[in-house]
Amino acid sequence: MPYHRVNSEFKILKTQHQNVMSDLRTLPKELSGAFLRCKKLSEENKSCRICHSRLLSEWTQLKHQVSTLREENRKLLRKQTLLQQCCEEGKRLCEEAREKINGPRAKQQQEQEGLEERLEDTTKQKELVTQQRDLAEPTSLQ
Repeated sequence: MPYHRVNSEFKILKTQHQNVMSDLRTLPKELSGAFLRCKKLSEENKSCRICHSRLLSEWTQLKHQVSTLREENRKLLRKQTLLQQCCEEGKRLCEEAREKINGPRAKQQQEQEGLEERLEDTTKQKELVTQQRDLAEPTSLQ
């Protein structure tokens, strides 16, 4: 029994030894593959750092541009407000001038319209009187 036991342990050890030796044979290939992957990842990392640096630079420029545009926008809004106030003041002054100019004209126009109405009424009255007289005259002649 001890021999059988030693023999089976030997077989187990032999199998384990063969597995280890097989692993040792494939280890250089695996190390070479791992080294290539590491080298590739290192190159990608370098590329990413360069890209990140460029993007960071662009972001900084854009941030500065946005700040500049915001300041310009504030200035333009202030100018717009001032222009609106000036426009309102101009409209008010124009309205006042129109009232000063058109006020006497409107009064004069109203007076003229009143005179024209009186003239029209007088003309109508004259026509009525003339018609009545014309109607009265033929009757008195008969």
